[in-house]
Amino acid sequence: MKWQEDNFFQYRFLQAKDRAKRKNISLEIDADFLKELWNKQEGKCFFSNINMKKDRTGNYTGSLDRINSNMGYTKENVVFVLTIVNSMKNNLSEEEFFNLVEILYKNKRLKK
Repeated sequence: MKWQEDNFFQYRFLQAKDRAKRKNISLEIDADFLKELWNKQEGKCFFSNINMKKDRTGNYTGSLDRINSNMGYTKENVVFVLTIVNSMKNNLSEEEFFNLVEILYKNKRLKK
């Protein structure tokens, strides 16, 4: 939808607000903070450093990730990542996620 694309940071904030309410976790961020975070990351995925898009859907769209899935939406616990990376990480810790990526990469290399 056009509104979501034109108001990317507000849209991501409203999504986080809804999830925080449903999961009964803290929400200590707002749309202005998300814009600052995006700019701080220079529009690049926190984990992959790949440029993210501000469109509504797609694997390369910017998605808000809680680094520690057991904690809420705090300024210290959120980063923008690619939607596909967020899906892959799911609720894994950062360490578990990178261990899995390393295993996948090594396995792929062995099959060549």
